[in-house]
Order: sequence, then C-alpha cells, then structure tokens
Amino acid sequence: MKDKNFKFIEIMFFFSGIVFYAPVAMLIRTGRGISISEFLILQAIVSFSILFFEIPLGCLTDRIGYKYSMILSSFFILVARFFLLFANSFYVFAFESFLEGIYFAFSSGTISSYLYVIFGEENFAKRSSIL
Repeated sequence: MKDKNFKFIEIMFFFSGIVFYAPVAMLIRTGRGISISEFLILQAIVSFSILFFEIPLGCLTDRIGYKYSMILSSFFILVARFFLLFANSFYVFAFESFLEGIYFAFSSGTISSYLYVIFGEENFAKRSSIL
C-alpha cells in the first residue's frame, strides 16, 4: 500500500513540477491582451493568496487529513487551469491567479507531511529525496 501511494505522489510531483507551465501561461495571458505589468500583478496575486491562506489551510488540512487536502488542492488547480484556458479579461485571470495561490497554499507541506506519516522518520529522507 505504501508503494502504491508513493507511485501516485511521484506522478503528482512529475506533473506539478513541469517547468514549462510559466512561459506557456505568460504566452496565453499576453496573447489575450494582458500586459507585462498586469502579468506581474497576477503573480503578486498568487503570492499574496499563498501568504494569506497558508496558515488557515494548514489548519484545515490538520482537520480533514492529508488525502482530502491533496484532492481539494488538485481540484483548485484544475479549476484554475480551466479559467486560464477560457479567460479573456484581466479580472478572470486575477481570479485564476487567486485559485492558483490557494492551490499552492493548500498543497504546501501537505505531501511532505503525508510522506512522513506513511514512511516514518527512518525512510522519510530517502523517499522525499526521490521526489
């Protein structure tokens, strides 16, 4: 069971760590009329969303558990990507950036904590270094 869960987490890390997303997102946004200064404002919205929601969502994760938090964070990024694909105004892109910030705040440390619970102190460093 532990290895099955770890394979799922490896797949999640692979797809969430694909680096080409940021340049593609910038091309999508600028192609739809977003200026460079507006793009930087969108990045600030992501950063402030992470800052504002990090602790409350960490507390929520403690209440609902790691698995449900990973599912919820995946839902937030899926909805954010949906808005990214169909957005045509700065305000829709701002909402997408807000959802992306919630995703990062929700998943920040959840996977590491989940791995620590699954593998324990003795195997945590080895398994997390693989990711």
